[in-house]
Amino acid sequence: MTTFWPNIEARLAIAHSPETGPELRLAAAEFLAGEGLFNDMAPLAETLAALPATAAGGRRLTMICHQFERWGLHRRLAPYCDPQADPERAAKTRSALFLRRDGSRDCVIVFVGDASLYWVSLYMLERILPTDRHILFLKDPDRIGFTLGTPGLASRHDQMAPALCRFLAGIGVERFHVLGTSSGGFSALHFARIAGAAGALALSPWTTAAPLIACLQADAPADVRDDIALRAPAQPDLAALFAVPQSRPPSPLLLTYGADHDVDRLQSERLSGSPGVALHPLADCAQHDILGQLIASGAITGLLERLFDVA
Repeated sequence: MTTFWPNIEARLAIAHSPETGPELRLAAAEFLAGEGLFNDMAPLAETLAALPATAAGGRRLTMICHQFERWGLHRRLAPYCDPQADPERAAKTRSALFLRRDGSRDCVIVFVGDASLYWVSLYMLERILPTDRHILFLKDPDRIGFTLGTPGLASRHDQMAPALCRFLAGIGVERFHVLGTSSGGFSALHFARIAGAAGALALSPWTTAAPLIACLQADAPADVRDDIALRAPAQPDLAALFAVPQSRPPSPLLLTYGADHDVDRLQSERLSGSPGVALHPLADCAQHDILGQLIASGAITGLLERLFDVA
């Protein structure tokens, strides 16, 4: 389903349109390569490198595509599509990618945020996550924080949890952990609580999707607003969701953020005191994208140990 906001399908149409100007095609191709479609974009990058207007950018994109290919991560990742999802859109967007580890009885489900280069985020995460667990990487090609689902799983947010439970049952795993970054943090924490994760780690997470949904509806054509309401989370505020008593013990949820990033700090502090929630502010940090800093400082090791040692 193509939406009115710029998403992968819209950029694919631009990239593959000979009638579109080369600069616009290059911009679309750069976005798509970063989202993981670098094999598809490599031939276009070479074509654009031969045009005067896009020669430098085309050569740069060609090198990026070749680097992604050398990393080889895509050869180890299998696209996944829930039986109830749209297989054509799931294949086109590659929004769910599965890394199988034979013999594993645990799975890490990763909700990746709106990183400028999604494939780089996957490469970093794949190298730091434990090698004895399955990993399912999820992305939101619409870049709206998974609030309307994601193609590989479901076209509605509240259908993602059942789809993920079907995925876990299909690979024979009951125990799982959740990792969410930035805009992926909301859905990661939402799923962890709904489905009973063994533990969850969220880096600079959103804890409410209500303002985004309101903006989507305000900017949408009138005939789209009802569709957004139908597909959006029934409870877009994690503080309200976590306040509802559960029959099972609350999942342990660790929220990490830059203490000097006012928006991220306030987002995480909204969940202070919620059952199972622990806050881990990073002192003297004003960044939103903290994954690179955590890796460089070595602090990510301790956070992952806390994640996987719980329960």
